[in-house]
Amino acid sequence: MKRYSYSRLETYENCPLQFKLRYIDRIKSDTESVEAFMGSRVHESLEKLYRDKLMEKTCSLEDLIDFYHSNWDKNLHEGVIVVREGYSLDNYREIGKRCLESYYHRYFPFDHARTIALEMPIEVPLGVPGIKFVGFIDRLDQREDGTYEIHDYKTSSTLPHQAKIDQDKQLALYQLGIESLWDDVRDVDLVWHYLAFDKELRSKREREKLEMIKKEVISIIHEIETTDSFEPRESPLCGWCGYQDLCPLKKHTFKVSRLPPDAFIKEDGVQLVNRYIEVKNQMKALKQEEEQLKNAIYEYAAKEGVNVINGSGYRVRIRVSKKPKYPSISGDRERYSSLVEVLKRAGIWEEVSKLDSNRLVELIEEGRIEEEVVREIKAYEEIVEDKRIFTSRIKGVIEK
Repeated sequence: MKRYSYSRLETYENCPLQFKLRYIDRIKSDTESVEAFMGSRVHESLEKLYRDKLMEKTCSLEDLIDFYHSNWDKNLHEGVIVVREGYSLDNYREIGKRCLESYYHRYFPFDHARTIALEMPIEVPLGVPGIKFVGFIDRLDQREDGTYEIHDYKTSSTLPHQAKIDQDKQLALYQLGIESLWDDVRDVDLVWHYLAFDKELRSKREREKLEMIKKEVISIIHEIETTDSFEPRESPLCGWCGYQDLCPLKKHTFKVSRLPPDAFIKEDGVQLVNRYIEVKNQMKALKQEEEQLKNAIYEYAAKEGVNVINGSGYRVRIRVSKKPKYPSISGDRERYSSLVEVLKRAGIWEEVSKLDSNRLVELIEEGRIEEEVVREIKAYEEIVEDKRIFTSRIKGVIEK
């Protein structure tokens, strides 16, 4: 039986390679982001708060904060990393403390509903043979009116819009899970606590939406089960990934970021890239100079009335001709769109898709476009000068 969870699916959608390394290859990362570490300590503290309540004990704020700090110290390890520059472990420790203090003051004495379960393991009935979809509900409550509440604690530094909350899959899947456990689950509120903002967000899911989410999840699982390609996907989340040393997009960055300055500048890859950029910039400068020289040659040829100019061992031949040019998408967009409509009506758009002026001229010259359509096309035509320079070695002259 293969196990899936919302976090696994989220990992796959964020980066298939990370999913493979973590869940298929089962490679353990020796690092943990401070955000994840702090989030775990806050969750443990809120679990204690409500577990005490279940035992008819009200945990004081002082005891709650002491518990948080004690767990922080006991669990802290060298692999906890701070990605955001300019901040420290102590900064995040204080954020977690503030989250707990705000929550405590907001919900004390924690009796708005009956707590059914804490850190509750849940299985979501997807109906897919060989697949078990599981998760954990932070807190499950039931109000006096019979409504169930699925609570989720978030220590994220970003507050989502309500529209995003209304599209969230995780708690909706957990709703499917609790509906399979009890017959009285009819009305369910999904509740997110964004602790860093002292903000509570709520949402509901209609039956049609729940079934759609279920189908989407089954589709993602099917994709994972049938693919043999787990490519890395670059995103702002990469800095928090514990597999950067194994990722082809981040491996070199990870390697050289740990080198001292003198070793960094001597590293083979660094030297290759530096030299490549140096050459690329030189070529760009030479290309600009080439264009300037071309224009100077055109001007000289026009002034002297010549088509051939000799140099020391080489000569250049200048050819100036007139050729049709048609509107482009990067130029006059209105004329471009209008011409495209003409070509589509004539049934030749596919042959000149992206409006290839050279191909369009060929079709006209080959007589493959009706005269009436040609006349329409000609209305968009502009005759421009096509200037070209051809170089050749002068026979019998030795280059100095």
